[in-house]
Amino acid sequence: KALQEMMDGLEKGDEVVLKNVTFDSNSYELDKTSYTELSKLISYLKKNPQIELEIQGHTDNIGDETDNQVLSELRAKVVFEYLSAKTTNKLTYKGYGELKPIISNQSKEGRMTNRRTSFVIQ
Repeated sequence: KALQEMMDGLEKGDEVVLKNVTFDSNSYELDKTSYTELSKLISYLKKNPQIELEIQGHTDNIGDETDNQVLSELRAKVVFEYLSAKTTNKLTYKGYGELKPIISNQSKEGRMTNRRTSFVIQ
C-alpha cells in the first residue's frame, strides 16, 4: 500500500512503523536501503505541512537496558535529522529502548519486529 493511502486513514496518536528503515546491529548509521522509504515519507510531509510527527526508536530486550535506551535515542535522532533537513513539518524524536514492544521478545522474529523506527502523529 502506498504511504499516502496508509497515512490518509491515520489519527492523532497512531504509530506507523517505517518498514524499510534499517540499521546494522548496535549501530545508528542508516542503511542505504532506508532512503527509499524516507523519501516517500518526505514527499508525504511536503504535501501535508500541517502534519506533526514524533519519530521513535525502539529496540528488543537483548543486551543492556541502558545501552538499548541510548541506541534507540540515537536512531530516532538520525531519522529526525534526515527528515528535518528536507521538510518544514514540526518533528520531534524520542528513544523508547525496550519499553514499548509490539510483540513478545521470546522469538527471533519477535525481537526483529520490536527493533523498529516508527513515527506517531501528534
